[in-house]
Amino acid sequence: MPTPPIKIGKLMIPYNGVPLEISYFFRPAGPTTLLYLHGLGCLKNDFWETAHVKDLSTYSLLAFDFPGSGDSPYPEHKQLTIDDLVEITQQAVEQLRVDSLILIGHSMGGVVALLYALKFPAKVRGFVNIEGNLGPKDCFWTRKVTQV
Repeated sequence: MPTPPIKIGKLMIPYNGVPLEISYFFRPAGPTTLLYLHGLGCLKNDFWETAHVKDLSTYSLLAFDFPGSGDSPYPEHKQLTIDDLVEITQQAVEQLRVDSLILIGHSMGGVVALLYALKFPAKVRGFVNIEGNLGPKDCFWTRKVTQV
């Protein structure tokens, strides 16, 4: 069975009066979507190869660049928090009409995934933490960058 085609695109997400352009890839396949949330210094492309793994061919796959990463520009005159990333994630999920998620969070994406699961439990079927943070205070590098 061949792997399903991958859609690459950009979402326009209005967030607190600021339009955000979010770059993503989405491979629709089955009813459950593996949603990859990357860490600081990483991007959606770090998960690209999973779209070609035969054992994952029955899952839909979704990854996007958080603002300021990869192909998603950071908004001018706006500082985003981890809670903002949770809300941006929800808006991306809604726009792509994804209902059943297994969250896979890496590093900072781990805390985004965990907070997402707490806020939107009806959508979440599972949570995988890959070297992820478990709370905002664990985001050592994130705190360092925001102090610059």
